[in-house]
Amino acid sequence: MSKNRTSAALPPLSTTPLTPETLKLLLDIFDHAMSHTHYAVSGHAALMVWGYRSNNNNHNRNKTKHPPFSHVSIVCPAADKQVILAWAKAAGWHVYAPSSSPGQGGDHADVIGVPVPGEGAGELVVWPFRLRAVGDPAAWENLDVVRPCEMETPYVGWAGEAMRTGARVLAVPTLLDEFGRAWYFCVVKGEGRSDGGGDERERHVAELMLWILRRLAADVEKNGVSARWKLMPDKVLCLLYDKFWDAFVHRYPDALSLFQQCGLPGPMRPARVEVATAFTATTTKTASDEFATGLYMVPPYGQGRGGSRIDDMLDHPHPTTPGESHTWI
Repeated sequence: MSKNRTSAALPPLSTTPLTPETLKLLLDIFDHAMSHTHYAVSGHAALMVWGYRSNNNNHNRNKTKHPPFSHVSIVCPAADKQVILAWAKAAGWHVYAPSSSPGQGGDHADVIGVPVPGEGAGELVVWPFRLRAVGDPAAWENLDVVRPCEMETPYVGWAGEAMRTGARVLAVPTLLDEFGRAWYFCVVKGEGRSDGGGDERERHVAELMLWILRRLAADVEKNGVSARWKLMPDKVLCLLYDKFWDAFVHRYPDALSLFQQCGLPGPMRPARVEVATAFTATTTKTASDEFATGLYMVPPYGQGRGGSRIDDMLDHPHPTTPGESHTWI
């Protein structure tokens, strides 16, 4: 029996861990209704599409303990958010306001409940899709989004485990870069925590990144210049941010050779003024109250718990400070 969270006048949202089979069904249903809109599957759901399984010891080498995810994270351009919500209602799905779906979206994500038949006669299970808008059109355009079923052959590095869904999903380099942003925030935020939670999340995100890097490197080793995805500098700006690079390689020395195999010889170390021109503010705070991740500005942990685009990338909602305008993954 799964636990569920309820919302007034709306059916409860499932908190049962998602399996690959259920995820594929949900993604295909969602894309059938939303194929004419702009969206992308992100977070742990995207990682599962590309073959990651948290219960596989070959994937979870450090056996890091982390809760299984039970919802699908979706990102879209800000201009498409209301369109997607309207089409969800037209499809007979349920729309939960951010404040009415605690634990499924925090304060800055609407949640779409997609009902599918359950195991019992007449039973419907309502699965949550957490929808976040990308406010900067240029940031949206910089995301690489693909339909896995349209790729010519299964990605070699994933050992044939890639999910052949027609839904739009963040491509592996984009997903890796977002996890890199999340890892860097975990490290900085963790310095302000006394419960050790920051360290656990940092290790979990690093584990996900190393899993991706090993498979990218395996594909490059086998296929050389024909490898499906090499890491192009203009698509992985966070990975090339010198403070991220130095910290990550220091904690995980194996990452250096993996980065190099995947096409990244080393970080960019431009003048801070030049780096600042690439930043896009994601909060209403001033730049002096934020630290740089290499592309975006994120509030330090001491100035509001979570709520940033990189927190959301992890699919772990956190309460946010009123007035903040984080709208990302």
